[in-house]
Amino acid sequence: MVFRARRHNSMPRTLCEHFIEEQVVTFFRTYFPMGGPNFAYGPVMERATRFVMYIDLLRDDVDFRAAFFAMFQKQPTTDSLAAAVFLDRELANLLKVLLEAHWSGNGQVAASRAYKLGFYARDPGMVDQLIWGLTHQDDAHPEVHGDLYNDHFFVAVLLIRHFKYHGGLVLPPLQAARIKQAVHETLVASEKALNHSTETLFMHYPNWRDSQDLMRPPGLGSPARALATVPTLTSNFSAGRPLNDRLPLAGPNPFGAIGDCCPRR
Repeated sequence: MVFRARRHNSMPRTLCEHFIEEQVVTFFRTYFPMGGPNFAYGPVMERATRFVMYIDLLRDDVDFRAAFFAMFQKQPTTDSLAAAVFLDRELANLLKVLLEAHWSGNGQVAASRAYKLGFYARDPGMVDQLIWGLTHQDDAHPEVHGDLYNDHFFVAVLLIRHFKYHGGLVLPPLQAARIKQAVHETLVASEKALNHSTETLFMHYPNWRDSQDLMRPPGLGSPARALATVPTLTSNFSAGRPLNDRLPLAGPNPFGAIGDCCPRR
């Protein structure tokens, strides 16, 4: 997928850029401002999109996996994409954890992010609960409660990956999201007034892709578990061995994904 932080206003937006600028940046500006009113979110979102691209390359591209593993073993490689990973230490550490390789440095953050990838990929509907919890912390679902107070950068990664495979969410403070939230707030309040648990009440935000007058790729939104696979390999990883031997749900994605794919260079 493509997100250009320094795209000139005269240049047409990709679908990915449209979603991020309209939804994710607006959400962050409202609830988690990273700086002053004029803070430029472009570089942050470009980096988050890069995380999504590399996570999926690790899963789907055997040549990239082999090159990344070679560099991790301090072996030479001419693969520029694999070399670029090591310019971002947090990204490199995350990919190492996903490979279950021996590594060091920044371990707690990388391990937490790897767990989040698996958790939200297995149940994309929990991304809705994450957003609800971030905006209604007192009523957050217990399974997302630990993700509310730190690492908001990785929330952007999760939102962009959800967009790629499931269409993305219409996020607050946009009106369509606020209307849905108002209904859910009433329901939660009524259950709490009766001293009932609200843990079984799940918020559902509108799907952003469905709100656009655009054709969905074949299979998008279907129960295709391959779309939600996160690469977690065994510790006896062999770079040349097909990933599908160890991860049956991975491999080339026959269902299509939203946005622009990043071609191999």
